[in-house]
Amino acid sequence: MLRIALCLLLAALSGPCAAAMEIANVETRYLRGGKRASVRILINAPESGLKAWLLEVPGGRAVGWVKETEGKPEYGFSLTPFARISESLKGLGIAHVVMDAPSDHPGGVPGNWFEDPDHHQDIGRVAQFLRDKSGALPVYLGGYASGAAAALAYGAQASDNLAGMVLVGGNYTQMREFSAERVRAPVLMLHAASNRCASAPVIEARELARKGRYALVEIYNKEWGRANNCGTGSQTALHGRDADLIAAITKWIAREPLPEAIGDPKVGVAFNEQVHFFDSGSGLGSNRLEMTLYLPRGAGPFPLLVFNHGDITSESSHIRRKARVRDFDFATVFLDLGVAVGFPARPGVGMSQRSYQRDFSRNDGDALYKGRVHAKEIFAAVEYLRKLPQIARDRIVLSGQSAGGFASSTAGGMNPDWLAGVINFAGGRTDIRQGEQASGQNRMMIEGFAELGRTTRVPVLLVFAENDSRYSAETIRACHEAFVREGGKATLALYPPQPGDGHFVITNRALWSGEVKRYLVSIGLATAEN
Repeated sequence: MLRIALCLLLAALSGPCAAAMEIANVETRYLRGGKRASVRILINAPESGLKAWLLEVPGGRAVGWVKETEGKPEYGFSLTPFARISESLKGLGIAHVVMDAPSDHPGGVPGNWFEDPDHHQDIGRVAQFLRDKSGALPVYLGGYASGAAAALAYGAQASDNLAGMVLVGGNYTQMREFSAERVRAPVLMLHAASNRCASAPVIEARELARKGRYALVEIYNKEWGRANNCGTGSQTALHGRDADLIAAITKWIAREPLPEAIGDPKVGVAFNEQVHFFDSGSGLGSNRLEMTLYLPRGAGPFPLLVFNHGDITSESSHIRRKARVRDFDFATVFLDLGVAVGFPARPGVGMSQRSYQRDFSRNDGDALYKGRVHAKEIFAAVEYLRKLPQIARDRIVLSGQSAGGFASSTAGGMNPDWLAGVINFAGGRTDIRQGEQASGQNRMMIEGFAELGRTTRVPVLLVFAENDSRYSAETIRACHEAFVREGGKATLALYPPQPGDGHFVITNRALWSGEVKRYLVSIGLATAEN
C-alpha cells in the first residue's frame, strides 16, 4: 500500500505521464455483404509499466467520445470521471481506453443498443484487441451514467475473463429486474448519494449492489446538489472528488477493505428519498404496492401531498422495466414549501403486484366509477403514510394527473377526516376515442363534477390548459361551474394553449407553481414566507 501511495504522490507532483494518446480502429462484427463493422477507440496508456486496461463503455448515443483535432487525439468528453483521472490511472500503470459509436451507427446508437448482442460483440472484440496488444494483461470495464448500465448488461452475458468493473454514477432506474447475480466479474460501484440527479438515484444502486453482492461506496458531499443536475460538473460525476475516486479504485484493485461511505452520511440521501411498500385490498386478497416518498429537511411531522399517476401504457418503462413512479422536479415545488410528497404506484406499475387494470369504458355511464376504483388504492397509501412519524396525520392533500387527478377528486368527494385539499391536474373522464379531438361538452364528465360538488367539503384547485386533447375548454369550464353550482369550493386555473398537448400542463411547473403555492397557503399547508 505504501508503494501505491508513493506512486500516486509522484504522479500528482510530476504531472501527466509522458505518453501520447493514440487512436486505433478495431474491426468487430461481420455485416451484410461481407464487410465488417469497426469501432474507433482512444488509448491513453503509460509509456512503460503497463499493468492493466480500463475499457470504458460510452454512454448516451456513444457519439463523440473519441476526438481528433488537427491530427491530435483527445477526449471528446474530457470532464467525465474516467477522463479526468486518466493521468492518475497511468501513474498506477492502468491505461484508460474509451470506445466510440460503431461504424454502422455513425449518427449514434439506438436507445436500446446497450442491451443488443451486436454491442456486446463490439465490447468483447475491443477487450480482446487490448489483450492481444499487451500480452493478455487484465481488462477492467468502466462505465459512467448510462455507460455503467451498459457495462453491467455486457457483464451479465460475457464469456471473456474480465478482471472487474468500475461503475460511476450509473443510471440504473431501468434495471430493477436485471439479473445482477449473473455478472461474474467483481464490481465496484461509486455513487453520489447526495446528488440531485433524477436519472441516478442511489436507491437503485443499492438494490443492484445487494442483489449482485457488489462493492458499493456511497459518496456524500457537504450538502445536497442545488438542482436536478446530471452533468459532468455535478455530484453524479463525482465532480471535485477525483482523489476519492482514485483512492477507492486503488484499494479495490489491491483487495483492501473499502468504506461503505465517503463523506458524512448524516447529510442524507438527496430529498430524503425513500421507497415504501404497503398493502391494498383489491379483489381477492391484497396487493403489495410500491411508493416513493420524498421528505423535506428536518424532523417533521410534515404536511403531505399524495400524488397519483395517470394511465400508463404497456410500453411504459414503469411496466416493462418496473421503473419507480416518481417525478423528481415536480416534488421540488412542494418540498421547497416544507411539504412531503408520496408517489404510490397502482397494481402492475413499478414493483406493485398484480396486473394494471385497463378495462374502463367511456360508455360505462358512471363518470365516477373509474375514480372510485383508483380511490381504494389512494386510501390505502394514505393509511400507510399516516402511521409514519414524519407525516402530519391530518394535513394531507390529494393530487394527481389525468386519471390520477380525477381519482384524487373522487377520493376528495368521500371526505376523509384527514383531508386538507385536492389539486387536480387535467383529471377527468374523456368521451373520445384515441386519435380524436375533444370538442363540445362532455356531459358525463360535467355530471361527475356536479356530483363531486355536492359531496366535497374541502377547497379544490383545478389546473388545466385550453388545448387539452382529452376534454375541450368548454367542458373544463362547465365542470368547474357545475362543481361550484352544487356547493363545492374550487379555483379553476385554466391556462392558455400550451406547446404540444395541454393535457400535460403539469410539466410546466413555472406556469402553475405560483397558483399552487397560493392555494397551499390558503388551506394552511404552507406559509407565504416559504
